[in-house]
Amino acid sequence: MSEEWGRFHEWMKCVGVVTFDLELGQKLEYCFPPDVKLGEKETSDVCYMAFPDSNSSNEPEIDERFFMRLAIRQSKETNPTVLKIHKRLRNESERYLEPETRHFSGIAFFRQVRDASIHRGFYQKAVIILSQLPFHNLFRHIIDLTAPEYFSKGEAALESMAAAVNRWPSPIAGETMELPFLGSVLRVRLPAYGEAQTVRSVESNQLLPTMAPSRGTTLIPQISDLDLYRPLYTAFYHLSVLWELTLLGEPLLVVSATPKQCSQAVLGLTSLIRPFHYCNEMRPYFTIHDSDFKDLTQPFTNNSDSSTDQNKRRQGLMLGVTNPFFCKTFTKWPHVLKCGGLDDKMSKKTKSLDKIKTLELNPGFYSKHTGYLDKDKASIEKVVKNVLSNTRRPPEVASAMIRRYFATLTRSFEFPLERYISSLMPLKKQIDPFKPPPPPHPFEVKTFLLSLSRSGPQLTSSITGDWTSLYRDFFRRPNFFGWLERKKIEMRDKILELHAEATSEADVLGWAEDKTEVEIMDLLLQMKQKVGDLEQLKLFRIRNGVILQMEHLKDCLPYDTQKIFQMPQPTTL
Repeated sequence: MSEEWGRFHEWMKCVGVVTFDLELGQKLEYCFPPDVKLGEKETSDVCYMAFPDSNSSNEPEIDERFFMRLAIRQSKETNPTVLKIHKRLRNESERYLEPETRHFSGIAFFRQVRDASIHRGFYQKAVIILSQLPFHNLFRHIIDLTAPEYFSKGEAALESMAAAVNRWPSPIAGETMELPFLGSVLRVRLPAYGEAQTVRSVESNQLLPTMAPSRGTTLIPQISDLDLYRPLYTAFYHLSVLWELTLLGEPLLVVSATPKQCSQAVLGLTSLIRPFHYCNEMRPYFTIHDSDFKDLTQPFTNNSDSSTDQNKRRQGLMLGVTNPFFCKTFTKWPHVLKCGGLDDKMSKKTKSLDKIKTLELNPGFYSKHTGYLDKDKASIEKVVKNVLSNTRRPPEVASAMIRRYFATLTRSFEFPLERYISSLMPLKKQIDPFKPPPPPHPFEVKTFLLSLSRSGPQLTSSITGDWTSLYRDFFRRPNFFGWLERKKIEMRDKILELHAEATSEADVLGWAEDKTEVEIMDLLLQMKQKVGDLEQLKLFRIRNGVILQMEHLKDCLPYDTQKIFQMPQPTTL
């Protein structure tokens, strides 16, 4: 990978153009920077995903922007600087903003215009951006500025776009960045891990982040979050059950008339369970031409009764589609959401799965799942009323209202888990600076469930229902294992910090009085390893304290051994 475009690749993989060739069909006409070489399957997936699965020839012009997610096959990142920046983002950013390692996040801007000079009668092209960063809202702004420039000025517009991105600073968690782009400045914040959500209370009318933009600056309130209001409008009364299904990673097929709507609906649903990360397979827009089509859909066909297929149906999967073929052919989808438009009525009742075999599927939610929790009808009605009471407000405000409700619900679900996790930490008095740090206690499902009667969600939520069964089901799912893995890392880091702090305050000279040279050297090597770990965690004060203790301990060694041992340097505070 060329160093010339290194900063660009910290943000994006490439920008390209897909066109329709009469002999070959869709093909990748242009890809920039020139150092990017996509594999054959990657190229095929990009080409098929960049065009809507079907579009109406009755409309003289179509401009449509939508999102996709493609498997990385051959084009893995190799630039060491880019890998370092992405590793830092994984350690420091919110989980949902971590760079992906197995998928590209993509966005396409498709244009169709009648053109009598072309044999098919239409000019059809799509500008695409691929990235390992799931910064959907930022890339939406970028492609909305870039695509019209390309359609009027050609490839030079894409090279100018790439050159602008190549001058941006590196994406750093916890920073508010001003990104110059094609005559304007995009201002956006990249939240650090654990950073409080910027959604405020409805009553305070501060539903969006309060970052006053300067003149000529475009404020992007959320780097990733997209509009929830329009794509999920007809499903408002089902969002609580959809939240459950998303939390559990149940297979869900999201059907709509356009790629834009289904892709934003899928990304919107997966965002409602934060701070839990959606750890299952997810494709915001999916077609029968995707290279993974057979693997992902085989378990849901009529003749899929093998034990392997049944096991796969229990695994998480969310697909956004526009082709009615999916509803007619894949009859074993347990949950189907058909999204309607703003002119359609909101669906309140869950519909029978038997009705999804028809090609003309009415907007609604089709499932046998009634939900573990009772419907919070009063709160849902209040949210719907607030959303509909003032249609002049931008859709971002309505989306923020919805996110606030589900952020509160998710926090109530997470609160007992956080309390239980804190109880797994060893006590401070159990930490001996001269012995290896003790591990945290294991997560015991039975013990946790017994704790719900005294410290369950009822402490922070008025919603009733079978919370215990919801947790029990959740503990079998990838979303739980992803969350638990992150918590184990946090506990390990906290134990390291407490152990290092105890080491920096210990009487090392008293300990060393009756110890052999080998024992002292062994402890010094352990402390040296600890110093490196503390530097990674940016715990510089404690790090310096441990180094000072190492200096004292080193003086206890014979002079010849002291000369050999290399001491780490303290950090300047």
